Amino acid sequence: MVLENTMFLDKNGNPIFTGNVIRMPTCNEQVHGKWVDYTVKKVPGGYAFAYFRSAAGQILPDGHTGSYVFENCPDVNMEELMFSLVPLQIDSWEIVA
Repeated sequence: MVLENTMFLDKNGNPIFTGNVIRMPTCNEQVHGKWVDYTVKKVPGGYAFAYFRSAAGQILPDGHTGSYVFENCPDVNMEELMFSLVPLQIDSWEIVA
């Protein structure tokens, strides 16, 4: 598998590549606990997060749910995301693998 730079940085300034596992806070703490880990995948139109595991354990099958990366960037507007010439740092994301 060829790793591809996504042009995003995690909260520590580390570049995020396809294949990385990213931890982010969840909006559904009752089910997942405080965080969810997603695997970064290349998909048509960009990159997506595929479910990997939760703080509460393996709630869903690996890859069962996910979303396009831009749906998880509430602090970044689409123009900034699409036309950025420098990597964008997302303070709520952290590379864990």
